[in-house]
Amino acid sequence: MSSMRIRRGCICFGILASALLFVGAAPPPKKSPPPWFWGCWVVTKWLPVKDISALSQKQVDAMIGTRLVFAPTCARSGREVLKSPVYSARVVSDEDFFRLGSYVNLRDIGVHAKQVTEVEVDLPDNLSDLDFPGTYMFLREKDIVIEVEGDYFVAKRAKPGDPACTCEISAPK
Repeated sequence: MSSMRIRRGCICFGILASALLFVGAAPPPKKSPPPWFWGCWVVTKWLPVKDISALSQKQVDAMIGTRLVFAPTCARSGREVLKSPVYSARVVSDEDFFRLGSYVNLRDIGVHAKQVTEVEVDLPDNLSDLDFPGTYMFLREKDIVIEVEGDYFVAKRAKPGDPACTCEISAPK
């Protein structure tokens, strides 16, 4: 009889949990990045925040100068272009940032507040953050920090009229 009670309890709990999903217990909607985020950015430097880098020096050097274009209708990182990208933004505390897996603090990436806005671009399954630098970003006051394979880079706003700041890629000549 006690095993019957347990099974019935599990069934009732499963029905209740399913009902809650339909009533509105779904995850909160994703927020959009702030308006000042949209535009073109240039990766300017590597931030040596840990003793061990996941990237080779050749990969680090290749990141410098990469153009990152973020618009509601497209995203571009180097030669990779995403049409109709999905962005999400959330506020992350210093403690949560540390727990994200890189084990560095916000101050290590130049954020002197207790929290930072994280922006993420959803990538198709065939791309990684190494293929599309700029997948994970942390917004500072005047620039952004991107995370690639646990390494951090600073990106500054590109100069107005920069011809490399479009979502179209010109064919190699």
